[in-house]
Amino acid sequence: MVKLITIFKRKPGISRDVFIRHWQQVHARIAVEDRDFWSRVRKYVQNYVTSESQQPAWDGVVELWFDSQATLDAAFSGEETKKGLIADLDNFVDQTSMISVVTEENILYDSRSSGITYAA
Repeated sequence: MVKLITIFKRKPGISRDVFIRHWQQVHARIAVEDRDFWSRVRKYVQNYVTSESQQPAWDGVVELWFDSQATLDAAFSGEETKKGLIADLDNFVDQTSMISVVTEENILYDSRSSGITYAA
């Protein structure tokens, strides 16, 4: 399994509340309704930066899990995805700020499981 992690800033001129509301209510709905894209996603997490005391360097972090790099690539290559989900980013994200990495997760500790796991 691979995880795509993307960090980004909100589009200039929109408030944090508008940014989060659009991401939660509009963008997430577009993702779910794009059956080709959504059928490839194994987990989707939106993370909202909470730094209230200063201007945060980032506003959001998204995590998307896929079975493989090939599945991730296929998820973002569909025409419906390009015209819907990807095009919608322009409505709330400063796309010039986006930084993405693809990772393989290695969970060392999860309080919901039995103890700490160390790599051998």
